Amino acid sequence: MGAIANQFGGDIAQRGVDAITAAWAEEEGNRIGEKATEDRKANHEERNLQLRAIADHWYAENTEWAEEEKDFSPDRGVYTQIRDAADRGNDKVNAVGGEK
Repeated sequence: MGAIANQFGGDIAQRGVDAITAAWAEEEGNRIGEKATEDRKANHEERNLQLRAIADHWYAENTEWAEEEKDFSPDRGVYTQIRDAADRGNDKVNAVGGEK
């Protein structure tokens, strides 16, 4: 009878440990996911600031030409052109690195 009681008590204790471990793992997973989301947002904001600075500099150096081209004026696309070029570069790097 004692062995059965020990087995039953051990099963209950193990279930308690399993429940605590599962709750901790879920909480930790949520925390890591939230941190990753925050990091991605910060990286995205930083990238946008960098691309805007590049576009501003490019436009300052190429104003005359850009004013003649609709797709490169500040109000019509220089920022989009620079961002798209950066995205295409990222796509090429990912393709070379094996990511698709």
